[in-house]
Amino acid sequence: MLKLSWFSPLLPAKTDIAHYTMRLLPALLSRCDLELWTTDKDFDPTISQIAKVNFYDSEQLDWAKLCQTDLIVYNIGNNHEFHQDIWLVSQRCPGLVILHDLKLQGLFTGIYRSNQQREDYLNKMLYYYGADAQVIGRLFEEGQISEKFVVEKFPLTPLALANARGVVCHSRYAYQQLLGINYLPTSYIPLPYAVPTGHSHSSTSRISETIHRLIVFGYLGTNRRLEVILEALASFPRRSELCLDIYGQVWDADYIQQRIQDLELTELVQIRGFVPEEELEQALDQADLAFNLRYPTMGEASASQLRIWSHSLPSFVTPVGWYEGLSPDTVIPIRLDHELEDIHYHLQGYLDNPDPYKSVGIAGRNRLAEHHSPETCAEQLVEFAQEVLKAPLFPTMQYLMDRTVPEIRKWTPENCPTATLQGLAKAVHFLTY
Repeated sequence: MLKLSWFSPLLPAKTDIAHYTMRLLPALLSRCDLELWTTDKDFDPTISQIAKVNFYDSEQLDWAKLCQTDLIVYNIGNNHEFHQDIWLVSQRCPGLVILHDLKLQGLFTGIYRSNQQREDYLNKMLYYYGADAQVIGRLFEEGQISEKFVVEKFPLTPLALANARGVVCHSRYAYQQLLGINYLPTSYIPLPYAVPTGHSHSSTSRISETIHRLIVFGYLGTNRRLEVILEALASFPRRSELCLDIYGQVWDADYIQQRIQDLELTELVQIRGFVPEEELEQALDQADLAFNLRYPTMGEASASQLRIWSHSLPSFVTPVGWYEGLSPDTVIPIRLDHELEDIHYHLQGYLDNPDPYKSVGIAGRNRLAEHHSPETCAEQLVEFAQEVLKAPLFPTMQYLMDRTVPEIRKWTPENCPTATLQGLAKAVHFLTY
């Protein structure tokens, strides 16, 4: 049986990647021999009743034990607090990378800043994107260029894959992007999410027939458009018929609370913070509409969207990245350059006739059932892991050679054959790998 070492945050870590592991774990364990690896000793103790859990320190890892596995699987997302150690291990021991975000500038700026390695960060910008990117990186570090610009232009995705044997992503959009930047075996495997039998959203779960409940939840960074949502609600003529609950971790709760006061929304908007899973599920059951706006998007699929669909809940999304490819039957697109206008239009539409919007939520639940079964996702992952083990390491070598040849050409005769340069690049790779 295939033996995997699985590096991932574990619950109750405040990242949906911990939920991803738990959603997939039972189906994986029926198909392979899997051990979990974590740096957090405060994980949910019930996890160790399901699978063996190993503790590790990225500086003092039990390499002998780790090398007894067939393949190491690294779950990598955009938050350095959860993924720094995982990435550090991945740079020392090749494995299969499950990429939960396509744009990883935030991960690496977090890593290099927390370790006071500014020059290392700038050198990576130079290596992957050239001298202009290094200058932009320096300006970004000095606060002269916005994070949105740097994330979009210089995602640093190749740095996460520098020592990988293969890569998994969760959207067709990310899959197409990855095919253009690496030679690795690459697979698109949807996020797993079982359709719960108890969450068939209906009007019977509503608390009030006169107040319509809006909800936004998750890990609410600056890209989740909270300010726009508040402004739209404040300027909506029928706002007295609505209320908004904010669940999860807000990047600056004090600032958002002040905006709520400034916009005179204190009676309509509540910041609930992180709550137990059961309470969040109940809140989603009682909601009428969900906001899942994101810009910039990190490029990957959204587990929050899957949870919304599991409640047959109609949702507003920004049609970029993964969301751009979703059928308009399953989500309500809010154009980035017309956010206030579109939000007002659809809030008015819902209040006038909610039935078409409820149909969107039902269609989303149907999509969830058809495409996101944990059993199917686990089967696809194990099959791809076996393919990665059979694949030669040549793609990684070729990628490095292609990057090395242009550099070598700078200090060799102009008429030097490309084949000679490739041979030299291969020798350099052999000596330094």
